[in-house]
Amino acid sequence: MNMNEWTISKRINMGFASLIGITVMLGILATLLVFHLRKDLLLLADGSIPSLYTLSEIESISQTGQRLFGEIQHQRKAFESSAAQWKQGFRALRRAESQSDASLLPLPKLPADKLNPSNPGKLESSPVAKVEKPNTNQVLVNRLNESVKPDFERYLSAIEDLMKHNVKISKAEAEDGKSTARVTLSLIGIFLFVAVALGVFLARLITRSTNDVLQELATNLDQGALQTAAAAKQVSTASQTLSSASSEQASSVEETSASLEEMTSMIRSTSENAQKAKQLAHESRSVAQAGFQTMEEMTSTMEEMNRAMAAIDTSS
Repeated sequence: MNMNEWTISKRINMGFASLIGITVMLGILATLLVFHLRKDLLLLADGSIPSLYTLSEIESISQTGQRLFGEIQHQRKAFESSAAQWKQGFRALRRAESQSDASLLPLPKLPADKLNPSNPGKLESSPVAKVEKPNTNQVLVNRLNESVKPDFERYLSAIEDLMKHNVKISKAEAEDGKSTARVTLSLIGIFLFVAVALGVFLARLITRSTNDVLQELATNLDQGALQTAAAAKQVSTASQTLSSASSEQASSVEETSASLEEMTSMIRSTSENAQKAKQLAHESRSVAQAGFQTMEEMTSTMEEMNRAMAAIDTSS
């Protein structure tokens, strides 16, 4: 395909069509890469971030429960310490009651049915008596520590592992998004550079070929102008020659006109002479006819004379 045979409009149209095609391809590629980046960001926003938020809330609630559980244990220990102090004070009070003398005020006596029959001297319904009994709450706490707390710790460990896994997935998706963004920027930069370079190349090629055609056209126009100038010069010379020839021809025409006038007068005189000659010819003809008749008469006369002479010769 020879570009030298293309017209200027075709070259310009092909150049702009190539640039538009490259721009469209670059736009499609950038759109695809942006859609891929959008997909990664949507996965990160719709999946990982809510999971991390939920797991963070679960971890916060679990830590709150663990903290409350620790506070309950701390309060239980404080209650046990207070109960032990009450127990010691109650025992000291009983010892003081048994060893008191008459000068001291007697302590109020409690009914016997309130005393524990299996352990006399101890109150059944008092807090101290409850402390001295086998502590059911302690048993429940121990069982809770033995069975529920390990499961709770495993639950917290599983939540922590799940959070680590989601964090890992989020980091992977974030890295994928960053990589896609870097690749997108790199490819856009490369394609922009290629598009600019190709555009410059096409513009230079189109400009160069167009300039060549225009230069060739200008050369042809210059040569045509020179040829036209030479032809105009020749036409001017011919016009001058024709003008001089026309002047000469005008003088010749004038001379010819005068000659024609002379010839006309001569023709007129000739015509008159011809008329006269015609009349003379008619007259000569009539004279000739008369002479011819006379000759015929003379001939007949001479024949008669010859016959007479012959007759005379015969008779003698």
